[in-house]
Amino acid sequence: LGIINKLKKSYMKNIYSHTLFLHVLLASTNVNGQGRCIWEGTVSTEWSNAANWGCGTVPNGNTANVIINSTTNEPVIGATDVISVNNIFLGKDALVTNYGILNIAGSITKTGFINSEGGEIDFDGTATQQIDGARFTSYTIKDLTIDNSLKVTLSDSIRISDALTINAGNFDLNGKSLTLISTGENTARVGPLRGMLSNDGNVTVERFIPQER
Repeated sequence: LGIINKLKKSYMKNIYSHTLFLHVLLASTNVNGQGRCIWEGTVSTEWSNAANWGCGTVPNGNTANVIINSTTNEPVIGATDVISVNNIFLGKDALVTNYGILNIAGSITKTGFINSEGGEIDFDGTATQQIDGARFTSYTIKDLTIDNSLKVTLSDSIRISDALTINAGNFDLNGKSLTLISTGENTARVGPLRGMLSNDGNVTVERFIPQER
């Protein structure tokens, strides 16, 4: 009986060890190309620092879901960074600040925000995508590029402060407002139209007029 009990304990221990190993294995493979990657901001605000990510590496376009929750160190994409993501989930009060290029192949969901008033957003998915202007601070993007060969639909108004470029596909305004901003420093423009702009919305081209002295 004692030998049987020892065998049972050894068997259960082995089951536990293998289960624990499986959990660790699953956690370690929960990275690029496998599932999700969560921003923790452990050491800094630098998006491109792997130590700031719970999956231990900087996510890329093969990562199914990038999750950004509100943290003390909110992620910042630097001016020289070119970042690619698939789906990006923005938790309540979360903020991503983009000074570089953020390529999005999937969707932007939840209630947080992206500040891209100093950077470029490139929608380059292989399925149809939507742009919700409310997900961007002040409804504004510095440079908006469409590289989706199918269609990108505007689901809320958007403001462009530098350039709108359509390299492929159809950018469908969907009855929403598109504003090209003009200031004393710069007037937004429409770049090369290698795709199509479906203009059934309200397009406003601002013209800055300096105050008379």
